[in-house]
Amino acid sequence: MIREKLIEDIKEKLLKYKKIILYGESGVGKTYLAKHIACTTTWYNIVVQDEIHRKISTVSTFNIGTTTTEMWLQESMFRNRGFYGYFIPEATKQETIDILFKLKPYYESLRHIKITDYDIELIYAIADKFMTHRAFPAKGVDLMDMTTAKQALKNGLNG
Repeated sequence: MIREKLIEDIKEKLLKYKKIILYGESGVGKTYLAKHIACTTTWYNIVVQDEIHRKISTVSTFNIGTTTTEMWLQESMFRNRGFYGYFIPEATKQETIDILFKLKPYYESLRHIKITDYDIELIYAIADKFMTHRAFPAKGVDLMDMTTAKQALKNGLNG
């Protein structure tokens, strides 16, 4: 599984602290990780709150929220209400490429196109060089989505 060690560590912290805020830059996968944990955890219901800014729900025994690093540093309310902060780093090159390979069958089926291994490496390289205002894995996934849609349109498909 991609980012397995990170996911397991978050689960351990969630069991220990019950309330956790995943924070990091936009595009690092905070929301995906929170939802993945909520959907794959069998030990209890988990409430996921994306982009927490002011209101925090604590109706569940286990709560996962997401926010930006800037908001986490500005808002002491998270710490005052007992939330544990967990920093989510940008995905590494290998993690991002693994994610793109995992998405490859989905986009090939959706767009009715063929995506080569070289295409995936190129998508990563272009996103890394030109999409400097974003973070991985989101910028790699977004570029894959855009380029496959463009190729499908070029091929005459609505995909």
